[in-house]
Amino acid sequence: MREFTSTAAILFQLVRYHGSVFLKKLKAYPPLALWVFAVYLIFEPIPPPTNVVQAYAAASMWLFFAIVWFGYMFLSDFDTVTEHLLILQTNSRVLYSASKILFMIAVCLVFSLFGSAYPLILEFAFGVMGYTFIADGMGFVDFLGGFLLHVIVGTLGISVAFLFQPSPSKRYNHLEATVLALFTLMAFIKHDVLDFEIFQGFLRYVLLVFTPVHEILTLFSGRSVFAARDLIFVMVSGGIYFALAVIVGYWLYNKRVYSPHLAKNAKKVKE
Repeated sequence: MREFTSTAAILFQLVRYHGSVFLKKLKAYPPLALWVFAVYLIFEPIPPPTNVVQAYAAASMWLFFAIVWFGYMFLSDFDTVTEHLLILQTNSRVLYSASKILFMIAVCLVFSLFGSAYPLILEFAFGVMGYTFIADGMGFVDFLGGFLLHVIVGTLGISVAFLFQPSPSKRYNHLEATVLALFTLMAFIKHDVLDFEIFQGFLRYVLLVFTPVHEILTLFSGRSVFAARDLIFVMVSGGIYFALAVIVGYWLYNKRVYSPHLAKNAKKVKE
């Protein structure tokens, strides 16, 4: 129990450190500006959205892009010396990587809370004035469903950013950023790719490497209410993808960054 408390305290301090350092930098705010602007346009009072579930689904799509952008900017902000010092202090690369994921999840929760609460606030304000903001009406259940949908889609954005995290002290790589952008877009266009004959056989399963955002948003785009069954399904499928992407991303990062470093040190010792 004491060890768990100590680990939790270390993670908390690391997450606080990430926030205190990165949120002071200008590069942290363009994704937030994109997200706020997208929410404003989707829930614009004139004309107001008629179906809050479909509006939440549209907003979640933009949250996915904003989180991928924010996560990539955050993960590319570390230098080698700082990263090694933090790992030495925690004595665990797993714990250090977990703190970066937890920081992005905390940001995702804040983004999700804003996106799901904004229409609820407008609905209340319009109600006070004797008007209706959402034609079909809106209640706390809609807010809760919208919040869960935002969190699920947002964590998928985190998984993509973590999968493509650059090496410390590496300058901005246009090719790497282009590959990340294409991978992100493939979540929405992979079903169009299936029309090509080459993907009619076994290769169609290769498309499973791309995030299931399109499938999740399509599921809710035709709904008028949030069903518990649908939310549980996307939580399970999104959670599985998130876990696998984080494991693969952690393995790739260690292989790319630490394996050459360890091999170099082993060569020096041998000499």
